Amino acid sequence: ICHVDGLPVWIESTTLCPHPCLVRHAKVAGCQVHPVEVRIQDYVAGGGHVDLYRLSPVDRLSSAESQLLTRILIRHFVGRSVTYDVGGALLSGTQLFKHTRLLPSADLNQLFCSELAAKVLMRLGRLNRDNPTKYNPGTLLRQLVREGTMQLERSFSKEKQS
Repeated sequence: ICHVDGLPVWIESTTLCPHPCLVRHAKVAGCQVHPVEVRIQDYVAGGGHVDLYRLSPVDRLSSAESQLLTRILIRHFVGRSVTYDVGGALLSGTQLFKHTRLLPSADLNQLFCSELAAKVLMRLGRLNRDNPTKYNPGTLLRQLVREGTMQLERSFSKEKQS
């Protein structure tokens, strides 16, 4: 979660958001910015739930790192209209390329959700440098929790919102 004009925002790479991006002022397929509460509501309204993971206390970002994170996400990904990588997302769920030299090179002009998160965590020194393309959401989260880098803070669901 970052802040834009004092508002806590959710920055993600997706094709599934019905709202216009706060920065790009249009509905987009790729990197985009939305109010946190709006995106949580989108997921729980459809019967889903949202688990909020945060960096563990020892890995929390300093104020300067938090500002850097926001600049990286807004300038390098949202501001440059980085698109959603459908092919990468499809391949990320397979084991086909994970442990071979056939793994595609990272293309930072199109990213899927966990690829964006992995790249930013690598840049901030919270994840070892590697090809961010190899991570799907499950493998990335499992690794970060197993290493103690992230921990579950809170869950949101329709039952808990009522």
